[in-house]
Amino acid sequence: MSTGFTDAPSETDFLAAFAVEPVESAPQDGFWCYSFESEGGDAVRLSFNAHERSVQTVYESNGRAVCTVVHENAEQIRINDEKGEVSITVEFAHGRDECRTQLRLRVLPELEISWSSLRV
Repeated sequence: MSTGFTDAPSETDFLAAFAVEPVESAPQDGFWCYSFESEGGDAVRLSFNAHERSVQTVYESNGRAVCTVVHENAEQIRINDEKGEVSITVEFAHGRDECRTQLRLRVLPELEISWSSLRV
């Protein structure tokens, strides 16, 4: 049984890539939460717990939570900076259902969130 993941960007990495600091953090508990906002008033809160290997996103429109997605068994969180697009990708371990799940949160140039699960 895994005791968590260690492959996640640091607070310094988030600051360098997105100019954001955590809105909540409890490093001793392996917990961080970041908020990314669009010019149009939408926002995505990304939180993760490294010890429990869980990731949560909350999509907010005009300050109201519209959609919350939580998934466990995260293996790694990466910040990607390619061709002017800066995004966060989270890969999850295969579950008993043999599905491969991925989260992609594009922050720049526009805020976009995509969760996908595909049977392998």
